[in-house]
Amino acid sequence: MALTTQTARRPFDARLPEGWLMFAACAGLAAIAIQAIHASQWVSRQPDYLPAVLFAAYLGLVFSKFRVVPWPLLHLVAAILGGAVVVWLALTTLDGPMDARVVELTGRMTAWLVVLLTRGSSADPLPFVIAISLLAWATGYTAIWFTFRRRRIWWAILPGAAAIVVNLSYAGETQQLGYLLLFLLVALVAVAQEHLYGLELFWRRHGIPYSGMIRWVAVRDVLAFGTAVLVIAAPSARVGPIRSASTSTTGRRDK
Repeated sequence: MALTTQTARRPFDARLPEGWLMFAACAGLAAIAIQAIHASQWVSRQPDYLPAVLFAAYLGLVFSKFRVVPWPLLHLVAAILGGAVVVWLALTTLDGPMDARVVELTGRMTAWLVVLLTRGSSADPLPFVIAISLLAWATGYTAIWFTFRRRRIWWAILPGAAAIVVNLSYAGETQQLGYLLLFLLVALVAVAQEHLYGLELFWRRHGIPYSGMIRWVAVRDVLAFGTAVLVIAAPSARVGPIRSASTSTTGRRDK
């Protein structure tokens, strides 16, 4: 009993009973969603969001294992780190020495805020870069934290799915449909892994033996089934932008 109590009160639980495959699937969902937006080239100069997504996902995994530190404090630290990452990503899209980039970033964002408060319009692409950087960080972090701390797999699926669908509806490109199909396939794997993890907890609690390869077998079957469904459904799918004027109103490609 003493050992059990000590284990339950350990400040950091380094175990990963959910498996690295679950982490890869959830992080992959966030990465696919952000990469779909990146591939649409809404602005001409944008950073590589993928490292930010993966860093946020890993941080979410680490923070989900803390048992003593209050979760609001963990989220505050994650928000501060995320803000620093967002600023860095924005700076990588600017030219010149670092101090000049900081001055330019501050000036352009201040000008954008003035335009926003006066209800004007702005064609500056920098706020869009910052918004997508924030989305990349938030999606990667929350997808992993809620899955591994709260066992809420839908936090890894719904935000990314919404981002892809909205982007697809405005981009209207066949390439975006490919991202959506890949997202759905990985989402099937993530849901299957979460379901099997719940079953494993039940089997262990009741002393029911099971094969350690069951998760990999499930991945094989899910991928085979999902691929077959997508191959059948993909030819009938049609994509198109919501409106033809979307390129002019969003400043797409910013050329």
